[in-house]
Amino acid sequence: MRKIVTLAASAAFTVAMMVPMFAAEQTVKGEVVDDVKLLDFVAKQVVVVGDVTEKDGKKMIAVKSIKLAN
Repeated sequence: MRKIVTLAASAAFTVAMMVPMFAAEQTVKGEVVDDVKLLDFVAKQVVVVGDVTEKDGKKMIAVKSIKLAN
């Protein structure tokens, strides 16, 4: 029984670690609402490129680059 639990936990951990590898890279247009580091982009249309993930029904993006939209 202990081996089965260990195997299941190992498999779950491996799957959890692989999820970011399969995150879709997308270009997303939107607005930056509030962030001190991004003051140049506040209240402006921006183009952000990065890895998009979803957790608990909320999408998040790990930003690789950001620029003003045309």
